Amino acid sequence: MNDDTKKPGTMRHYRVGDSPARVGRGQNRRLQELALLALLAVTIFSFSKGAIDFVQPAAEGYWLINYDHGFVRRALLGQIFSFFQDQGHLKEALSTARYVHLMACASLLLGLLAWLRVALSRGSGSWLLAIFAIFATSQFLPTQAYDVGFLDVYDYVLVLGAAVAALCDLWALAGIIGLIGPFIHEGFIFVWLTLVVLILWQGLELTPQKIGTIFAPLVSTVIVYFAPTKHAGIAEMATTPLPQAMKDGFIAYQFGQTFSSSVHIILWKIINNWLNFGMAVAFFALPAAVIILACSITHNRLRDTIALILAALSPATILVVGWDLSRFLVATSFSSLLSVMYMQTVRPTKVVRLSAVISCWIFATVGAVIPFVYAYYEVAAVVDLGFIPLANTPIGHLVTSWVSFYSRNIGPRTVPEVGTEAPPGTVWYEEEDAMSNIWTRRPGTNVFDAVGSKGGMTVRCVLTISRGGDRIRVVRSDCSDGNNLMYSGTIEGSEIQGTYPGGKWYATIHR
Repeated sequence: MNDDTKKPGTMRHYRVGDSPARVGRGQNRRLQELALLALLAVTIFSFSKGAIDFVQPAAEGYWLINYDHGFVRRALLGQIFSFFQDQGHLKEALSTARYVHLMACASLLLGLLAWLRVALSRGSGSWLLAIFAIFATSQFLPTQAYDVGFLDVYDYVLVLGAAVAALCDLWALAGIIGLIGPFIHEGFIFVWLTLVVLILWQGLELTPQKIGTIFAPLVSTVIVYFAPTKHAGIAEMATTPLPQAMKDGFIAYQFGQTFSSSVHIILWKIINNWLNFGMAVAFFALPAAVIILACSITHNRLRDTIALILAALSPATILVVGWDLSRFLVATSFSSLLSVMYMQTVRPTKVVRLSAVISCWIFATVGAVIPFVYAYYEVAAVVDLGFIPLANTPIGHLVTSWVSFYSRNIGPRTVPEVGTEAPPGTVWYEEEDAMSNIWTRRPGTNVFDAVGSKGGMTVRCVLTISRGGDRIRVVRSDCSDGNNLMYSGTIEGSEIQGTYPGGKWYATIHR
Protein backbone atom coordinates (compact mmCIF):
# COMPACT_ATOMS: atom_id res chain seq x y z
CA MET A 1 0.00 0.00 0.00
CA ASN A 2 1.23 3.44 -0.87
CA ASP A 3 2.21 5.41 2.24
CA ASP A 4 0.32 8.45 0.93
CA THR A 5 -3.00 6.71 1.52
CA LYS A 6 -2.28 6.73 5.25
CA LYS A 7 -1.81 10.49 5.42
CA PRO A 8 -4.74 12.61 6.57
CA GLY A 9 -6.50 14.35 3.72
CA THR A 10 -4.94 12.36 0.91
CA MET A 11 -8.03 10.19 0.27
CA ARG A 12 -11.23 8.99 1.91
CA HIS A 13 -11.39 5.51 3.52
CA TYR A 14 -14.60 3.63 2.78
CA ARG A 15 -15.87 0.40 4.20
CA VAL A 16 -16.24 -2.54 1.87
CA GLY A 17 -19.32 -2.04 -0.23
CA ASP A 18 -19.54 1.72 0.45
CA SER A 19 -19.50 4.31 -2.30
CA PRO A 20 -18.90 8.05 -2.23
CA ALA A 21 -22.57 8.65 -3.15
CA ARG A 22 -23.83 6.47 -0.30
CA VAL A 23 -21.54 8.14 2.23
CA GLY A 24 -22.62 11.55 0.92
CA ARG A 25 -26.27 10.64 1.44
CA GLY A 26 -25.47 9.51 4.95
CA GLN A 27 -23.79 12.81 5.72
CA ASN A 28 -26.77 14.69 4.29
CA ARG A 29 -29.11 12.72 6.52
CA ARG A 30 -27.03 13.55 9.58
CA LEU A 31 -27.00 17.22 8.63
CA GLN A 32 -30.75 17.14 8.15
CA GLU A 33 -31.24 15.56 11.57
CA LEU A 34 -29.11 18.30 13.12
CA ALA A 35 -31.13 20.90 11.22
CA LEU A 36 -34.36 19.38 12.55
CA LEU A 37 -33.04 19.56 16.09
CA ALA A 38 -32.10 23.19 15.52
CA LEU A 39 -35.60 23.92 14.20
CA LEU A 40 -37.09 22.22 17.24
CA ALA A 41 -35.04 24.54 19.45
CA VAL A 42 -36.23 27.55 17.41
CA THR A 43 -39.87 26.51 17.75
CA ILE A 44 -39.52 26.11 21.52
CA PHE A 45 -37.94 29.57 21.72
CA SER A 46 -40.72 31.03 19.57
CA PHE A 47 -43.41 29.28 21.63
CA SER A 48 -41.90 30.68 24.82
CA LYS A 49 -42.54 34.25 23.64
CA GLY A 50 -46.22 33.86 24.49
CA ALA A 51 -46.23 31.06 27.08
CA ILE A 52 -48.49 31.66 30.08
CA ASP A 53 -49.40 29.35 32.97
CA PHE A 54 -53.17 29.92 33.13
CA VAL A 55 -56.26 29.47 30.97
CA GLN A 56 -57.40 32.71 29.36
CA PRO A 57 -60.57 33.93 31.13
CA ALA A 58 -62.50 34.18 27.86
CA ALA A 59 -61.81 30.48 27.22
CA GLU A 60 -62.58 29.06 30.66
CA GLY A 61 -66.15 28.21 29.73
CA TYR A 62 -65.09 25.75 27.02
CA TRP A 63 -63.70 23.41 29.68
CA LEU A 64 -66.73 23.59 31.95
CA ILE A 65 -69.55 22.76 29.52
CA ASN A 66 -70.85 19.49 28.09
CA TYR A 67 -74.06 18.02 26.67
CA ASP A 68 -75.77 17.29 30.00
CA HIS A 69 -78.52 19.85 29.39
CA GLY A 70 -78.85 19.42 25.64
CA PHE A 71 -76.87 20.10 22.51
CA VAL A 72 -74.79 23.29 22.60
CA ARG A 73 -72.02 24.70 20.44
CA ARG A 74 -68.35 24.02 21.14
CA ALA A 75 -69.04 21.46 23.86
CA LEU A 76 -67.53 18.27 22.39
CA LEU A 77 -64.13 18.89 23.93
CA GLY A 78 -65.75 19.76 27.25
CA GLN A 79 -67.81 16.58 27.07
CA ILE A 80 -64.69 14.46 26.56
CA PHE A 81 -62.96 16.45 29.31
CA SER A 82 -65.80 15.64 31.73
CA PHE A 83 -65.01 11.92 31.53
CA PHE A 84 -61.79 12.33 33.47
CA GLN A 85 -62.14 15.73 35.19
CA ASP A 86 -64.74 17.10 37.62
CA GLN A 87 -65.88 20.29 35.90
CA GLY A 88 -67.46 21.57 39.10
CA HIS A 89 -64.06 22.28 40.65
CA LEU A 90 -62.90 25.36 38.76
CA LYS A 91 -59.26 25.54 39.83
CA GLU A 92 -58.51 21.86 39.26
CA ALA A 93 -60.37 21.77 35.94
CA LEU A 94 -58.53 24.78 34.54
CA SER A 95 -55.18 23.42 35.72
CA THR A 96 -55.82 20.19 33.82
CA ALA A 97 -57.07 22.13 30.79
CA ARG A 98 -53.77 23.98 30.63
CA TYR A 99 -51.82 20.72 30.38
CA VAL A 100 -54.21 19.41 27.73
CA HIS A 101 -53.56 22.58 25.74
CA LEU A 102 -49.80 22.11 26.01
CA MET A 103 -50.12 18.51 24.81
CA ALA A 104 -52.19 19.64 21.83
CA CYS A 105 -49.57 22.25 20.89
CA ALA A 106 -46.80 19.66 21.25
CA SER A 107 -48.74 17.21 19.06
CA LEU A 108 -49.14 19.82 16.35
CA LEU A 109 -45.48 20.76 16.39
CA LEU A 110 -44.16 17.19 16.49
CA GLY A 111 -46.57 16.16 13.74
CA LEU A 112 -45.29 18.92 11.47
CA LEU A 113 -41.66 18.08 12.24
CA ALA A 114 -42.27 14.38 11.57
CA TRP A 115 -43.83 15.24 8.21
CA LEU A 116 -40.91 17.54 7.43
CA ARG A 117 -38.47 14.73 8.23
CA VAL A 118 -40.19 12.45 5.72
CA ALA A 119 -40.46 15.20 3.10
CA LEU A 120 -36.74 15.95 3.32
CA SER A 121 -36.00 12.55 1.83
CA ARG A 122 -37.78 13.65 -1.35
CA GLY A 123 -35.24 16.36 -2.12
CA SER A 124 -34.98 20.14 -1.80
CA GLY A 125 -34.04 19.75 1.84
CA SER A 126 -32.62 23.24 2.29
CA TRP A 127 -35.75 24.67 0.69
CA LEU A 128 -38.19 22.92 3.04
CA LEU A 129 -36.08 23.73 6.07
CA ALA A 130 -36.10 27.42 5.14
CA ILE A 131 -39.89 27.41 4.66
CA PHE A 132 -40.36 25.70 8.01
CA ALA A 133 -38.06 28.25 9.65
CA ILE A 134 -40.35 31.07 8.47
CA PHE A 135 -43.31 29.29 10.05
CA ALA A 136 -41.39 28.55 13.26
CA THR A 137 -40.37 32.20 13.73
CA SER A 138 -43.77 33.68 12.81
CA GLN A 139 -46.33 34.90 15.33
CA PHE A 140 -48.24 31.60 15.06
CA LEU A 141 -46.52 29.60 17.82
CA PRO A 142 -46.46 32.33 20.49
CA THR A 143 -50.14 32.98 19.76
CA GLN A 144 -50.97 29.32 20.46
CA ALA A 145 -48.89 29.50 23.65
CA TYR A 146 -50.77 32.62 24.76
CA ASP A 147 -54.28 31.45 23.85
CA VAL A 148 -54.37 28.72 26.50
CA GLY A 149 -57.83 27.19 26.62
CA PHE A 150 -59.00 28.39 23.22
CA LEU A 151 -59.98 25.74 20.71
CA ASP A 152 -57.96 26.85 17.66
CA VAL A 153 -55.05 24.46 18.17
CA TYR A 154 -57.40 21.47 18.02
CA ASP A 155 -58.64 22.68 14.62
CA TYR A 156 -55.05 22.77 13.39
CA VAL A 157 -54.24 19.32 14.76
CA LEU A 158 -57.33 17.82 13.11
CA VAL A 159 -56.65 19.43 9.72
CA LEU A 160 -53.04 18.24 9.87
CA GLY A 161 -54.24 14.71 10.57
CA ALA A 162 -56.80 14.87 7.77
CA ALA A 163 -54.15 16.11 5.30
CA VAL A 164 -51.88 13.18 6.11
CA ALA A 165 -54.83 10.78 5.84
CA ALA A 166 -55.73 12.21 2.41
CA LEU A 167 -52.16 11.77 1.18
CA CYS A 168 -52.30 8.14 2.35
CA ASP A 169 -55.62 7.62 0.50
CA LEU A 170 -57.41 7.11 3.84
CA TRP A 171 -60.41 9.13 2.74
CA ALA A 172 -62.81 7.64 5.24
CA LEU A 173 -60.52 8.68 8.09
CA ALA A 174 -60.10 12.16 6.62
CA GLY A 175 -63.88 12.46 6.31
CA ILE A 176 -64.45 11.40 9.92
CA ILE A 177 -61.93 14.00 11.08
CA GLY A 178 -63.71 16.63 9.00
CA LEU A 179 -67.07 15.64 10.45
CA ILE A 180 -65.81 15.90 14.03
CA GLY A 181 -64.07 19.26 13.70
CA PRO A 182 -67.08 21.64 13.80
CA PHE A 183 -68.39 20.00 16.96
CA ILE A 184 -65.24 21.25 18.68
CA HIS A 185 -65.52 24.70 17.08
CA GLU A 186 -67.58 25.72 14.06
CA GLY A 187 -64.66 27.87 12.88
CA PHE A 188 -62.98 24.59 11.91
CA ILE A 189 -64.56 24.83 8.47
CA PHE A 190 -62.43 27.85 7.59
CA VAL A 191 -59.19 25.98 8.33
CA TRP A 192 -60.59 22.99 6.42
CA LEU A 193 -60.80 25.12 3.27
CA THR A 194 -57.01 24.83 3.00
CA LEU A 195 -57.29 21.06 2.57
CA VAL A 196 -60.19 21.42 0.12
CA VAL A 197 -58.07 23.64 -2.14
CA LEU A 198 -55.13 21.21 -1.95
CA ILE A 199 -57.27 18.20 -2.83
CA LEU A 200 -58.69 20.03 -5.85
CA TRP A 201 -55.17 21.14 -6.85
CA GLN A 202 -53.98 17.55 -6.67
CA GLY A 203 -56.29 16.76 -9.57
CA LEU A 204 -57.60 13.48 -8.24
CA GLU A 205 -60.69 11.88 -9.65
CA LEU A 206 -63.49 13.09 -7.40
CA THR A 207 -65.09 9.85 -6.33
CA PRO A 208 -68.16 9.93 -4.04
CA GLN A 209 -65.88 9.06 -1.12
CA LYS A 210 -63.62 12.05 -1.78
CA ILE A 211 -66.56 14.38 -2.32
CA GLY A 212 -68.00 13.17 0.97
CA THR A 213 -64.69 13.93 2.67
CA ILE A 214 -64.60 17.46 1.26
CA PHE A 215 -68.14 18.30 2.36
CA ALA A 216 -68.18 16.43 5.69
CA PRO A 217 -67.46 19.56 7.81
CA LEU A 218 -70.22 21.47 6.03
CA VAL A 219 -72.78 18.92 7.23
CA SER A 220 -71.66 19.11 10.85
CA THR A 221 -71.35 22.92 10.69
CA VAL A 222 -75.02 23.15 9.67
CA ILE A 223 -75.93 20.88 12.58
CA VAL A 224 -73.83 22.90 15.04
CA TYR A 225 -75.26 26.18 13.79
CA PHE A 226 -78.97 25.31 13.75
CA ALA A 227 -79.49 22.44 16.22
CA PRO A 228 -78.53 24.08 19.56
CA THR A 229 -81.18 25.90 21.58
CA LYS A 230 -80.73 28.99 23.74
CA HIS A 231 -82.40 27.18 26.62
CA ALA A 232 -79.75 24.45 26.56
CA GLY A 233 -76.97 27.03 26.59
CA ILE A 234 -78.45 28.93 29.51
CA ALA A 235 -79.04 25.73 31.48
CA GLU A 236 -75.50 24.54 30.78
CA MET A 237 -73.86 27.78 31.85
CA ALA A 238 -75.96 27.90 35.02
CA THR A 239 -74.12 24.83 36.33
CA THR A 240 -70.61 26.22 35.73
CA PRO A 241 -68.64 27.74 38.64
CA LEU A 242 -68.12 31.05 36.81
CA PRO A 243 -69.10 34.62 37.78
CA GLN A 244 -72.50 35.67 36.42
CA ALA A 245 -71.01 38.35 34.14
CA MET A 246 -68.81 35.72 32.47
CA LYS A 247 -71.80 33.39 32.10
CA ASP A 248 -73.84 36.14 30.43
CA GLY A 249 -71.02 36.96 28.04
CA PHE A 250 -70.52 33.31 27.14
CA ILE A 251 -74.24 32.82 26.47
CA ALA A 252 -74.34 35.93 24.27
CA TYR A 253 -71.15 35.55 22.25
CA GLN A 254 -70.54 31.78 22.20
CA PHE A 255 -74.08 30.38 22.14
CA GLY A 256 -76.23 33.28 20.93
CA GLN A 257 -74.12 34.81 18.18
CA THR A 258 -75.73 34.75 14.74
CA PHE A 259 -74.17 35.20 11.33
CA SER A 260 -75.85 38.56 10.72
CA SER A 261 -74.90 39.97 14.13
CA SER A 262 -71.31 38.80 13.65
CA VAL A 263 -71.08 40.47 10.23
CA HIS A 264 -72.51 43.68 11.70
CA ILE A 265 -69.84 43.71 14.40
CA ILE A 266 -67.04 43.04 11.91
CA LEU A 267 -68.19 45.78 9.52
CA TRP A 268 -68.33 48.30 12.37
CA LYS A 269 -64.84 47.37 13.49
CA ILE A 270 -63.33 47.55 10.00
CA ILE A 271 -65.01 50.85 9.11
CA ASN A 272 -63.84 52.46 12.35
CA ASN A 273 -60.39 50.84 12.40
CA TRP A 274 -59.57 50.39 8.72
CA LEU A 275 -55.96 51.54 9.08
CA ASN A 276 -55.35 49.16 11.99
CA PHE A 277 -56.89 46.34 9.99
CA GLY A 278 -54.51 46.96 7.10
CA MET A 279 -51.48 47.17 9.40
CA ALA A 280 -52.46 43.94 11.17
CA VAL A 281 -52.84 42.07 7.88
CA ALA A 282 -49.44 43.34 6.70
CA PHE A 283 -47.72 42.31 9.96
CA PHE A 284 -49.33 39.00 10.88
CA ALA A 285 -49.85 37.59 7.37
CA LEU A 286 -46.41 38.64 6.09
CA PRO A 287 -44.78 35.21 6.75
CA ALA A 288 -47.45 33.54 4.60
CA ALA A 289 -46.90 36.14 1.87
CA VAL A 290 -43.14 35.46 1.89
CA ILE A 291 -43.72 31.71 1.67
CA ILE A 292 -46.14 32.18 -1.23
CA LEU A 293 -43.72 34.48 -3.06
CA ALA A 294 -40.76 32.16 -2.55
CA CYS A 295 -42.77 29.18 -3.79
CA SER A 296 -44.11 31.01 -6.81
CA ILE A 297 -40.56 31.93 -7.82
CA THR A 298 -39.39 28.35 -7.32
CA HIS A 299 -42.30 26.47 -8.87
CA ASN A 300 -42.86 28.99 -11.67
CA ARG A 301 -46.28 27.45 -12.40
CA LEU A 302 -49.32 29.72 -12.36
CA ARG A 303 -51.66 26.91 -11.34
CA ASP A 304 -49.53 26.03 -8.32
CA THR A 305 -49.23 29.67 -7.29
CA ILE A 306 -52.98 30.27 -7.46
CA ALA A 307 -53.67 27.11 -5.47
CA LEU A 308 -51.09 28.07 -2.86
CA ILE A 309 -52.54 31.56 -2.47
CA LEU A 310 -56.07 30.21 -2.02
CA ALA A 311 -55.00 27.44 0.34
CA ALA A 312 -52.78 29.68 2.48
CA LEU A 313 -55.20 32.56 2.86
CA SER A 314 -58.52 30.70 3.12
CA PRO A 315 -58.45 30.30 6.94
CA ALA A 316 -58.39 34.09 7.25
CA THR A 317 -61.89 34.23 5.76
CA ILE A 318 -63.12 33.58 9.31
CA LEU A 319 -62.59 37.32 9.80
CA VAL A 320 -65.95 37.76 8.10
CA VAL A 321 -67.51 36.66 11.39
CA GLY A 322 -64.65 36.64 13.93
CA TRP A 323 -63.05 39.71 15.48
CA ASP A 324 -59.99 38.30 17.26
CA LEU A 325 -57.77 39.84 14.62
CA SER A 326 -54.21 38.53 15.14
CA ARG A 327 -55.48 35.21 16.52
CA PHE A 328 -57.06 34.43 13.16
CA LEU A 329 -54.51 36.10 10.88
CA VAL A 330 -51.64 33.96 12.21
CA ALA A 331 -53.47 30.88 10.89
CA THR A 332 -52.12 31.82 7.47
CA SER A 333 -48.59 30.88 8.62
CA PHE A 334 -49.81 27.38 9.46
CA SER A 335 -51.89 26.97 6.31
CA SER A 336 -49.08 28.19 4.04
CA LEU A 337 -46.63 25.68 5.58
CA LEU A 338 -49.20 22.89 5.35
CA SER A 339 -49.82 23.76 1.71
CA VAL A 340 -46.13 23.68 0.80
CA MET A 341 -45.63 20.36 2.60
CA TYR A 342 -48.65 18.86 0.85
CA MET A 343 -47.57 20.06 -2.58
CA GLN A 344 -44.00 18.93 -2.01
CA THR A 345 -45.24 15.48 -1.00
CA VAL A 346 -47.44 15.13 -4.07
CA ARG A 347 -45.06 16.65 -6.64
CA PRO A 348 -41.60 17.35 -5.20
CA THR A 349 -39.63 20.28 -6.53
CA LYS A 350 -36.11 19.17 -7.32
CA VAL A 351 -34.58 22.44 -8.52
CA VAL A 352 -34.69 25.38 -6.13
CA ARG A 353 -33.27 28.85 -6.56
CA LEU A 354 -30.53 29.53 -4.05
CA SER A 355 -31.63 33.18 -3.81
CA ALA A 356 -35.08 32.08 -2.62
CA VAL A 357 -33.60 29.82 0.05
CA ILE A 358 -31.25 32.54 1.32
CA SER A 359 -34.06 35.10 1.36
CA CYS A 360 -36.24 32.76 3.42
CA TRP A 361 -33.50 32.20 5.97
CA ILE A 362 -32.87 35.94 6.28
CA PHE A 363 -36.57 36.58 6.83
CA ALA A 364 -36.75 33.79 9.42
CA THR A 365 -33.73 35.21 11.25
CA VAL A 366 -35.42 38.58 11.54
CA GLY A 367 -38.68 36.94 12.61
CA ALA A 368 -36.91 35.10 15.42
CA VAL A 369 -35.98 38.35 17.17
CA ILE A 370 -39.34 40.10 16.73
CA PRO A 371 -41.25 40.16 20.04
CA PHE A 372 -44.68 38.57 20.27
CA VAL A 373 -47.56 40.92 19.48
CA TYR A 374 -51.25 40.27 20.13
CA ALA A 375 -53.76 42.54 18.41
CA TYR A 376 -57.44 43.30 18.18
CA TYR A 377 -58.97 45.86 15.85
CA GLU A 378 -58.61 48.69 18.34
CA VAL A 379 -55.50 47.84 20.31
CA ALA A 380 -52.31 45.80 20.17
CA ALA A 381 -49.80 44.88 22.85
CA VAL A 382 -46.24 43.57 22.97
CA VAL A 383 -46.27 40.40 25.07
CA ASP A 384 -42.63 39.83 26.01
CA LEU A 385 -42.61 36.53 27.95
CA GLY A 386 -39.75 34.59 26.36
CA PHE A 387 -36.27 33.66 27.52
CA ILE A 388 -34.80 36.90 26.13
CA PRO A 389 -36.38 40.38 26.54
CA LEU A 390 -36.79 41.01 22.82
CA ALA A 391 -38.71 44.23 23.39
CA ASN A 392 -35.41 45.81 24.47
CA THR A 393 -33.65 45.07 21.18
CA PRO A 394 -33.52 47.59 18.31
CA ILE A 395 -36.15 45.62 16.39
CA GLY A 396 -38.17 45.34 19.60
CA HIS A 397 -38.15 49.14 19.98
CA LEU A 398 -39.43 49.52 16.41
CA VAL A 399 -42.23 47.02 17.05
CA THR A 400 -43.12 48.73 20.33
CA SER A 401 -43.35 52.10 18.56
CA TRP A 402 -45.59 50.57 15.91
CA VAL A 403 -47.82 49.03 18.59
CA SER A 404 -48.10 52.43 20.31
CA PHE A 405 -49.28 53.99 17.05
CA TYR A 406 -51.63 51.07 16.47
CA SER A 407 -53.25 51.69 19.89
CA ARG A 408 -53.43 55.47 19.44
CA ASN A 409 -57.24 55.59 19.81
CA ILE A 410 -57.32 53.86 23.19
CA GLY A 411 -58.23 56.27 25.98
CA PRO A 412 -56.75 56.30 29.49
CA ARG A 413 -58.36 54.45 32.38
CA THR A 414 -58.71 57.70 34.33
CA VAL A 415 -60.03 60.96 32.83
CA PRO A 416 -59.50 64.19 34.82
CA GLU A 417 -62.37 66.55 35.57
CA VAL A 418 -63.22 68.84 32.66
CA GLY A 419 -65.61 71.25 34.39
CA THR A 420 -68.87 71.59 36.27
CA GLU A 421 -71.23 72.55 33.42
CA ALA A 422 -74.37 70.48 32.97
CA PRO A 423 -74.33 68.25 29.88
CA PRO A 424 -76.86 69.06 27.16
CA GLY A 425 -79.86 67.00 26.10
CA THR A 426 -81.97 64.30 27.68
CA VAL A 427 -81.42 61.36 25.32
CA TRP A 428 -78.11 60.42 23.68
CA TYR A 429 -77.63 57.73 21.06
CA GLU A 430 -74.13 56.31 21.48
CA GLU A 431 -71.99 53.70 19.68
CA GLU A 432 -68.82 51.94 20.78
CA ASP A 433 -67.26 48.66 19.69
CA ALA A 434 -70.31 47.83 17.52
CA MET A 435 -72.56 48.27 20.57
CA SER A 436 -75.59 50.55 20.22
CA ASN A 437 -76.57 52.38 23.40
CA ILE A 438 -79.30 54.74 24.54
CA TRP A 439 -78.37 57.12 27.35
CA THR A 440 -81.44 58.59 29.08
CA ARG A 441 -81.09 61.44 31.55
CA ARG A 442 -82.61 61.36 35.00
CA PRO A 443 -84.62 64.59 35.29
CA GLY A 444 -82.82 67.43 37.05
CA THR A 445 -79.48 65.59 37.28
CA ASN A 446 -76.35 64.90 35.26
CA VAL A 447 -76.89 61.17 35.72
CA PHE A 448 -77.92 59.03 32.75
CA ASP A 449 -79.20 55.44 32.59
CA ALA A 450 -77.59 53.54 29.74
CA VAL A 451 -78.90 50.45 27.97
CA GLY A 452 -76.83 48.89 25.20
CA SER A 453 -76.86 45.80 23.01
CA LYS A 454 -74.27 43.99 20.97
CA GLY A 455 -75.07 40.69 19.33
CA GLY A 456 -77.07 38.81 21.93
CA MET A 457 -75.64 40.78 24.86
CA THR A 458 -77.51 43.53 26.77
CA VAL A 459 -75.59 45.79 29.17
CA ARG A 460 -77.02 48.30 31.65
CA CYS A 461 -74.96 51.02 33.33
CA VAL A 462 -75.24 54.28 35.23
CA LEU A 463 -73.40 57.28 33.74
CA THR A 464 -72.35 60.54 35.34
CA ILE A 465 -71.64 63.17 32.67
CA SER A 466 -69.90 66.53 33.13
CA ARG A 467 -68.90 69.24 30.68
CA GLY A 468 -66.28 71.97 30.48
CA GLY A 469 -66.54 74.02 27.29
CA ASP A 470 -66.30 71.57 24.42
CA ARG A 471 -64.92 68.79 26.63
CA ILE A 472 -67.07 65.91 27.87
CA ARG A 473 -66.27 63.48 30.70
CA VAL A 474 -68.36 60.35 31.31
CA VAL A 475 -67.97 58.10 34.35
CA ARG A 476 -69.54 54.68 33.82
CA SER A 477 -70.50 52.68 36.93
CA ASP A 478 -72.80 49.92 38.22
CA CYS A 479 -72.51 48.07 34.92
CA SER A 480 -74.20 44.71 34.59
CA ASP A 481 -71.08 43.31 32.92
CA GLY A 482 -68.81 44.67 35.68
CA ASN A 483 -66.88 46.81 33.19
CA ASN A 484 -66.75 50.25 34.84
CA LEU A 485 -64.64 52.90 33.10
CA MET A 486 -64.41 56.52 31.89
CA TYR A 487 -64.94 58.29 28.58
CA SER A 488 -63.30 61.44 27.23
CA GLY A 489 -64.92 63.33 24.37
CA THR A 490 -65.33 66.55 22.44
CA ILE A 491 -68.74 68.07 21.67
CA GLU A 492 -69.56 70.00 18.52
CA GLY A 493 -73.20 70.94 18.09
CA SER A 494 -75.19 67.78 18.78
CA GLU A 495 -72.29 65.43 17.98
CA ILE A 496 -69.80 64.01 20.49
CA GLN A 497 -66.82 61.80 19.77
CA GLY A 498 -63.84 60.65 21.79
CA THR A 499 -61.99 57.72 23.28
CA TYR A 500 -62.33 55.29 26.16
CA PRO A 501 -60.19 52.29 27.23
CA GLY A 502 -61.86 50.16 24.53
CA GLY A 503 -61.32 52.49 21.57
CA LYS A 504 -63.41 55.23 19.98
CA TRP A 505 -66.98 56.23 20.83
CA TYR A 506 -69.57 58.43 19.11
CA ALA A 507 -72.77 59.97 20.38
CA THR A 508 -75.61 62.09 19.00
CA ILE A 509 -77.86 64.18 21.21
CA HIS A 510 -81.36 63.20 20.10
CA ARG A 511 -83.30 65.65 22.25
